[in-house]
This record gives sequence, C-alpha cells and structure tokens, in this order.
Amino acid sequence: MKNFVTAAAFAASANALVGRGNSCCFHLKASGGATGSVGQLDDGQNRIYGGLSEAQFCISSNGAITDANGRGCIVTGKRTI
Repeated sequence: MKNFVTAAAFAASANALVGRGNSCCFHLKASGGATGSVGQLDDGQNRIYGGLSEAQFCISSNGAITDANGRGCIVTGKRTI
C-alpha cells in the first residue's frame, strides 16, 4: 500500500511536466511483501496477484487520477482478517 501511494504521488508530480490539455497514463508495479504488476478486477478493485493484465491509470490535466474506465481512484486502509 505504501508503494502504491508513493507511485501515485510520483505520478501526480509528473503531471506538471505535461501540457494542460494532456493526460499522463501509467501502470503500477508493487515490490516488498507483495511483488508484481497491479491488475484490476471488473468492479475496479486492484490486485497484485491473480493473473490479471496490467491496469492502466491516468492523471488528467486537473490532477484527477482515474482508471482506464474513467473511475476515480481511492486508497483504503490495510485489510485485516
């Protein structure tokens, strides 16, 4: 989760490097306790494991982060079982 937040913050800062009419799209890879490409379920949930194809995220010119389906992205707390 910390790596996702770090990547999102880095990608958000990269938005300043593109023109205001453009968007910046990217993929995420996790490292640490869980390692691999971040994929996405049909309902928008992100997963590291599961054989999913890489999810694509974009930062719009106004700074909004969305997935390839235009859904806004949120970060939730660590799941406990």
